[in-house]
Amino acid sequence: MNLIAATGALKGLHLSLRARERAYFIKELQTFSVNSYSWRVNKAGEQLWNSFTAEQELNGVLPKFHQTFCDLLRCYRNPRSFRMCCPHHQSQLKMLCTTLKSRGSSWIQTFLDVLAGISLNDDLNALLPGLKIPPASTARLSRFMLLEQFIRFHTFCRGASAKAKAVEMTRKLAVHVPASERYERLLIHKIFGGLCGSIGSYANTVGAMPREEECSALKPFGTFSDRISKEYPDKSNIETVLTNLGIPFDNNQYWIELVYPAREACIRYERKKTNALACPTVIDARGNWAFRPDRNSQKTHGIARNLQDDSHGLPEIIHKPVPIGLLDDAIVWPKTKRGWGTHSPHAL
Repeated sequence: MNLIAATGALKGLHLSLRARERAYFIKELQTFSVNSYSWRVNKAGEQLWNSFTAEQELNGVLPKFHQTFCDLLRCYRNPRSFRMCCPHHQSQLKMLCTTLKSRGSSWIQTFLDVLAGISLNDDLNALLPGLKIPPASTARLSRFMLLEQFIRFHTFCRGASAKAKAVEMTRKLAVHVPASERYERLLIHKIFGGLCGSIGSYANTVGAMPREEECSALKPFGTFSDRISKEYPDKSNIETVLTNLGIPFDNNQYWIELVYPAREACIRYERKKTNALACPTVIDARGNWAFRPDRNSQKTHGIARNLQDDSHGLPEIIHKPVPIGLLDDAIVWPKTKRGWGTHSPHAL
């Protein structure tokens, strides 16, 4: 009984320390916010903290994360102390320092974007490696993009030409077109012109600056293609898919599903000598209000949050950027007939 009591006391002490650290964590966030007791600041702190404490495997990284967090909040004193992954994030860091000095109120998402570009995140992903993928695997991943973003980031079309290509793609890459024809049109005959870039290596506008150049530090989100094919065989309802992936969308939008080999997307973990897809953390989400750090019991993938009813959605993983030329397929789904989540009052 003494041993059980002692174990219980230690567990209680551990939880108490966690609660104390969490309170300090949020207090640090509030210190640098004009609206210091805003629910948005509290929610940001809770999301960050809970994403790490929810997983036992992450406990060893918590002290390092806590220190990095505090150092980054005070980085305006010595911004050069951080080694950043790309010129964009270096610029974001400088802008963050300026915002923190002036106690500006719009720093949280920029902060999360910069945090995603610090090498610390690789340590977190290494502790949640997710699903191991053998070299001979035939599994495929799917990533959904707005068609206009696909044209912007992965083609050389601009202006009126981009609009014309979008209309053409809605017909020639539609769901009723055989997969072999879509592949030939896009990658063999290149009827839409040459493709460029890597899937997910760019980022949508986050924080203070838009970013278009590639960045290996940002790991793209994806889901398993076989789940999409199994649950939505006729590919007629993109709204349900996006809702179950936690992706906000508007009415009258075209979305394209990019399909690519999972073996090409694996992250290499040298310490464990394995190739795997990783479970996403709140840092990988970079302040996206729709993200929730949830995983299946085997911890082989994350679980997206259904935007409509807050239930479990589709599986989600993160992976290294994949060259666009490795696509297996690209499918333009029917236009959305409604919107959901883009103007949510719960957005950070």
